[in-house]
Amino acid sequence: MSVSPIRELISPLCSRTGWPWDSGSCNVFSGMSNGRSWPHITVVTPSFNQGQYLEETIRSVLLQGYPNLEYIVVDGGSTDSSVEVITHYAPWITFWVSEKDKGQTDAINKGFARATGTILAWLNSDDVYTEGALWAVAKFFSAHPDLDIGYGACRSLDAMSRCRAIHVPSEFQLKRLLSSNFIAQPATFFSRQALDAVGGLNQKYHFAFDYGFWMKAALQGRSFARIPGPPLAGFRTWQQSKSEASFEEFMRETTAIVTDIFEEAPASVASSSMRNLALSSGWRFAALGYWRNGQGMEARRCLRQVLWLAPCHILDLKLLLLYMSSFLSVEVISSLRKIKQSINRMLHTPA
Repeated sequence: MSVSPIRELISPLCSRTGWPWDSGSCNVFSGMSNGRSWPHITVVTPSFNQGQYLEETIRSVLLQGYPNLEYIVVDGGSTDSSVEVITHYAPWITFWVSEKDKGQTDAINKGFARATGTILAWLNSDDVYTEGALWAVAKFFSAHPDLDIGYGACRSLDAMSRCRAIHVPSEFQLKRLLSSNFIAQPATFFSRQALDAVGGLNQKYHFAFDYGFWMKAALQGRSFARIPGPPLAGFRTWQQSKSEASFEEFMRETTAIVTDIFEEAPASVASSSMRNLALSSGWRFAALGYWRNGQGMEARRCLRQVLWLAPCHILDLKLLLLYMSSFLSVEVISSLRKIKQSINRMLHTPA
């Protein structure tokens, strides 16, 4: 499918300003500094009845102005304004379809089956890329040709696209990944070889399948690296987002994913202690969810399970503070979170 030049991108359906609404924001460069062509990047957006955010998502991809982009949108048969939005931008989308599917993972795998890029990613229909993100990713992967999975910082956005916090991930360590999914999916990119080696996304799962992907790739010995610099994406946390509404399901699904992966992994790379460490990550996520909701007793129950599975966490200062603060009221916890988020934004937002 031929794609219209980005310079001809039409005006948005809604009247807003700033990134990614101003078409003048896109950067277009002729070539890399070393004279090579820009690597081929494929972005897949799974979509279903999130028309209120989909246009922002699509524009954040297209307004990158990236010259070697393949953009695929797979809609699950939305009944809201999603198809209208997609049709509005169809001349700039490589391929799109709107038909009933088996859920988010099925939609993403369907998109990757059509992908021809050497660098791949998926961006959900309520998330966004930051300005210049694809250029930063392309430069980093070009400088590290053997890299399998690269991940960067990510903003947490509210329903109005305001930045609530900035997640700055740690350098990669296998044990750190097993104990907690510190990799923000919207700010993560990976090679075609890594996707094929893992076998795509497991369609059995609907909540923690990205964590399963990272975990399986890591146990295979795939290379990971943190992409330095400003946030690459924005992850929206709102009332209907799965991460906000279903932390108990995340915990149960993480347990199932870990069980499946460690049954398949050879004993030489997957010990019982590593398995328990990975199992603890689901309980850790649930503890944070209950803590955010002011359900201190449930948070402490989950934290006790974390320590039972992985006693090494007894030295984890963050978990200790979480346990102590679980005795506070939901109002106090909310105030503490706002203070922490404000400090985080000041530390990681360029002047």
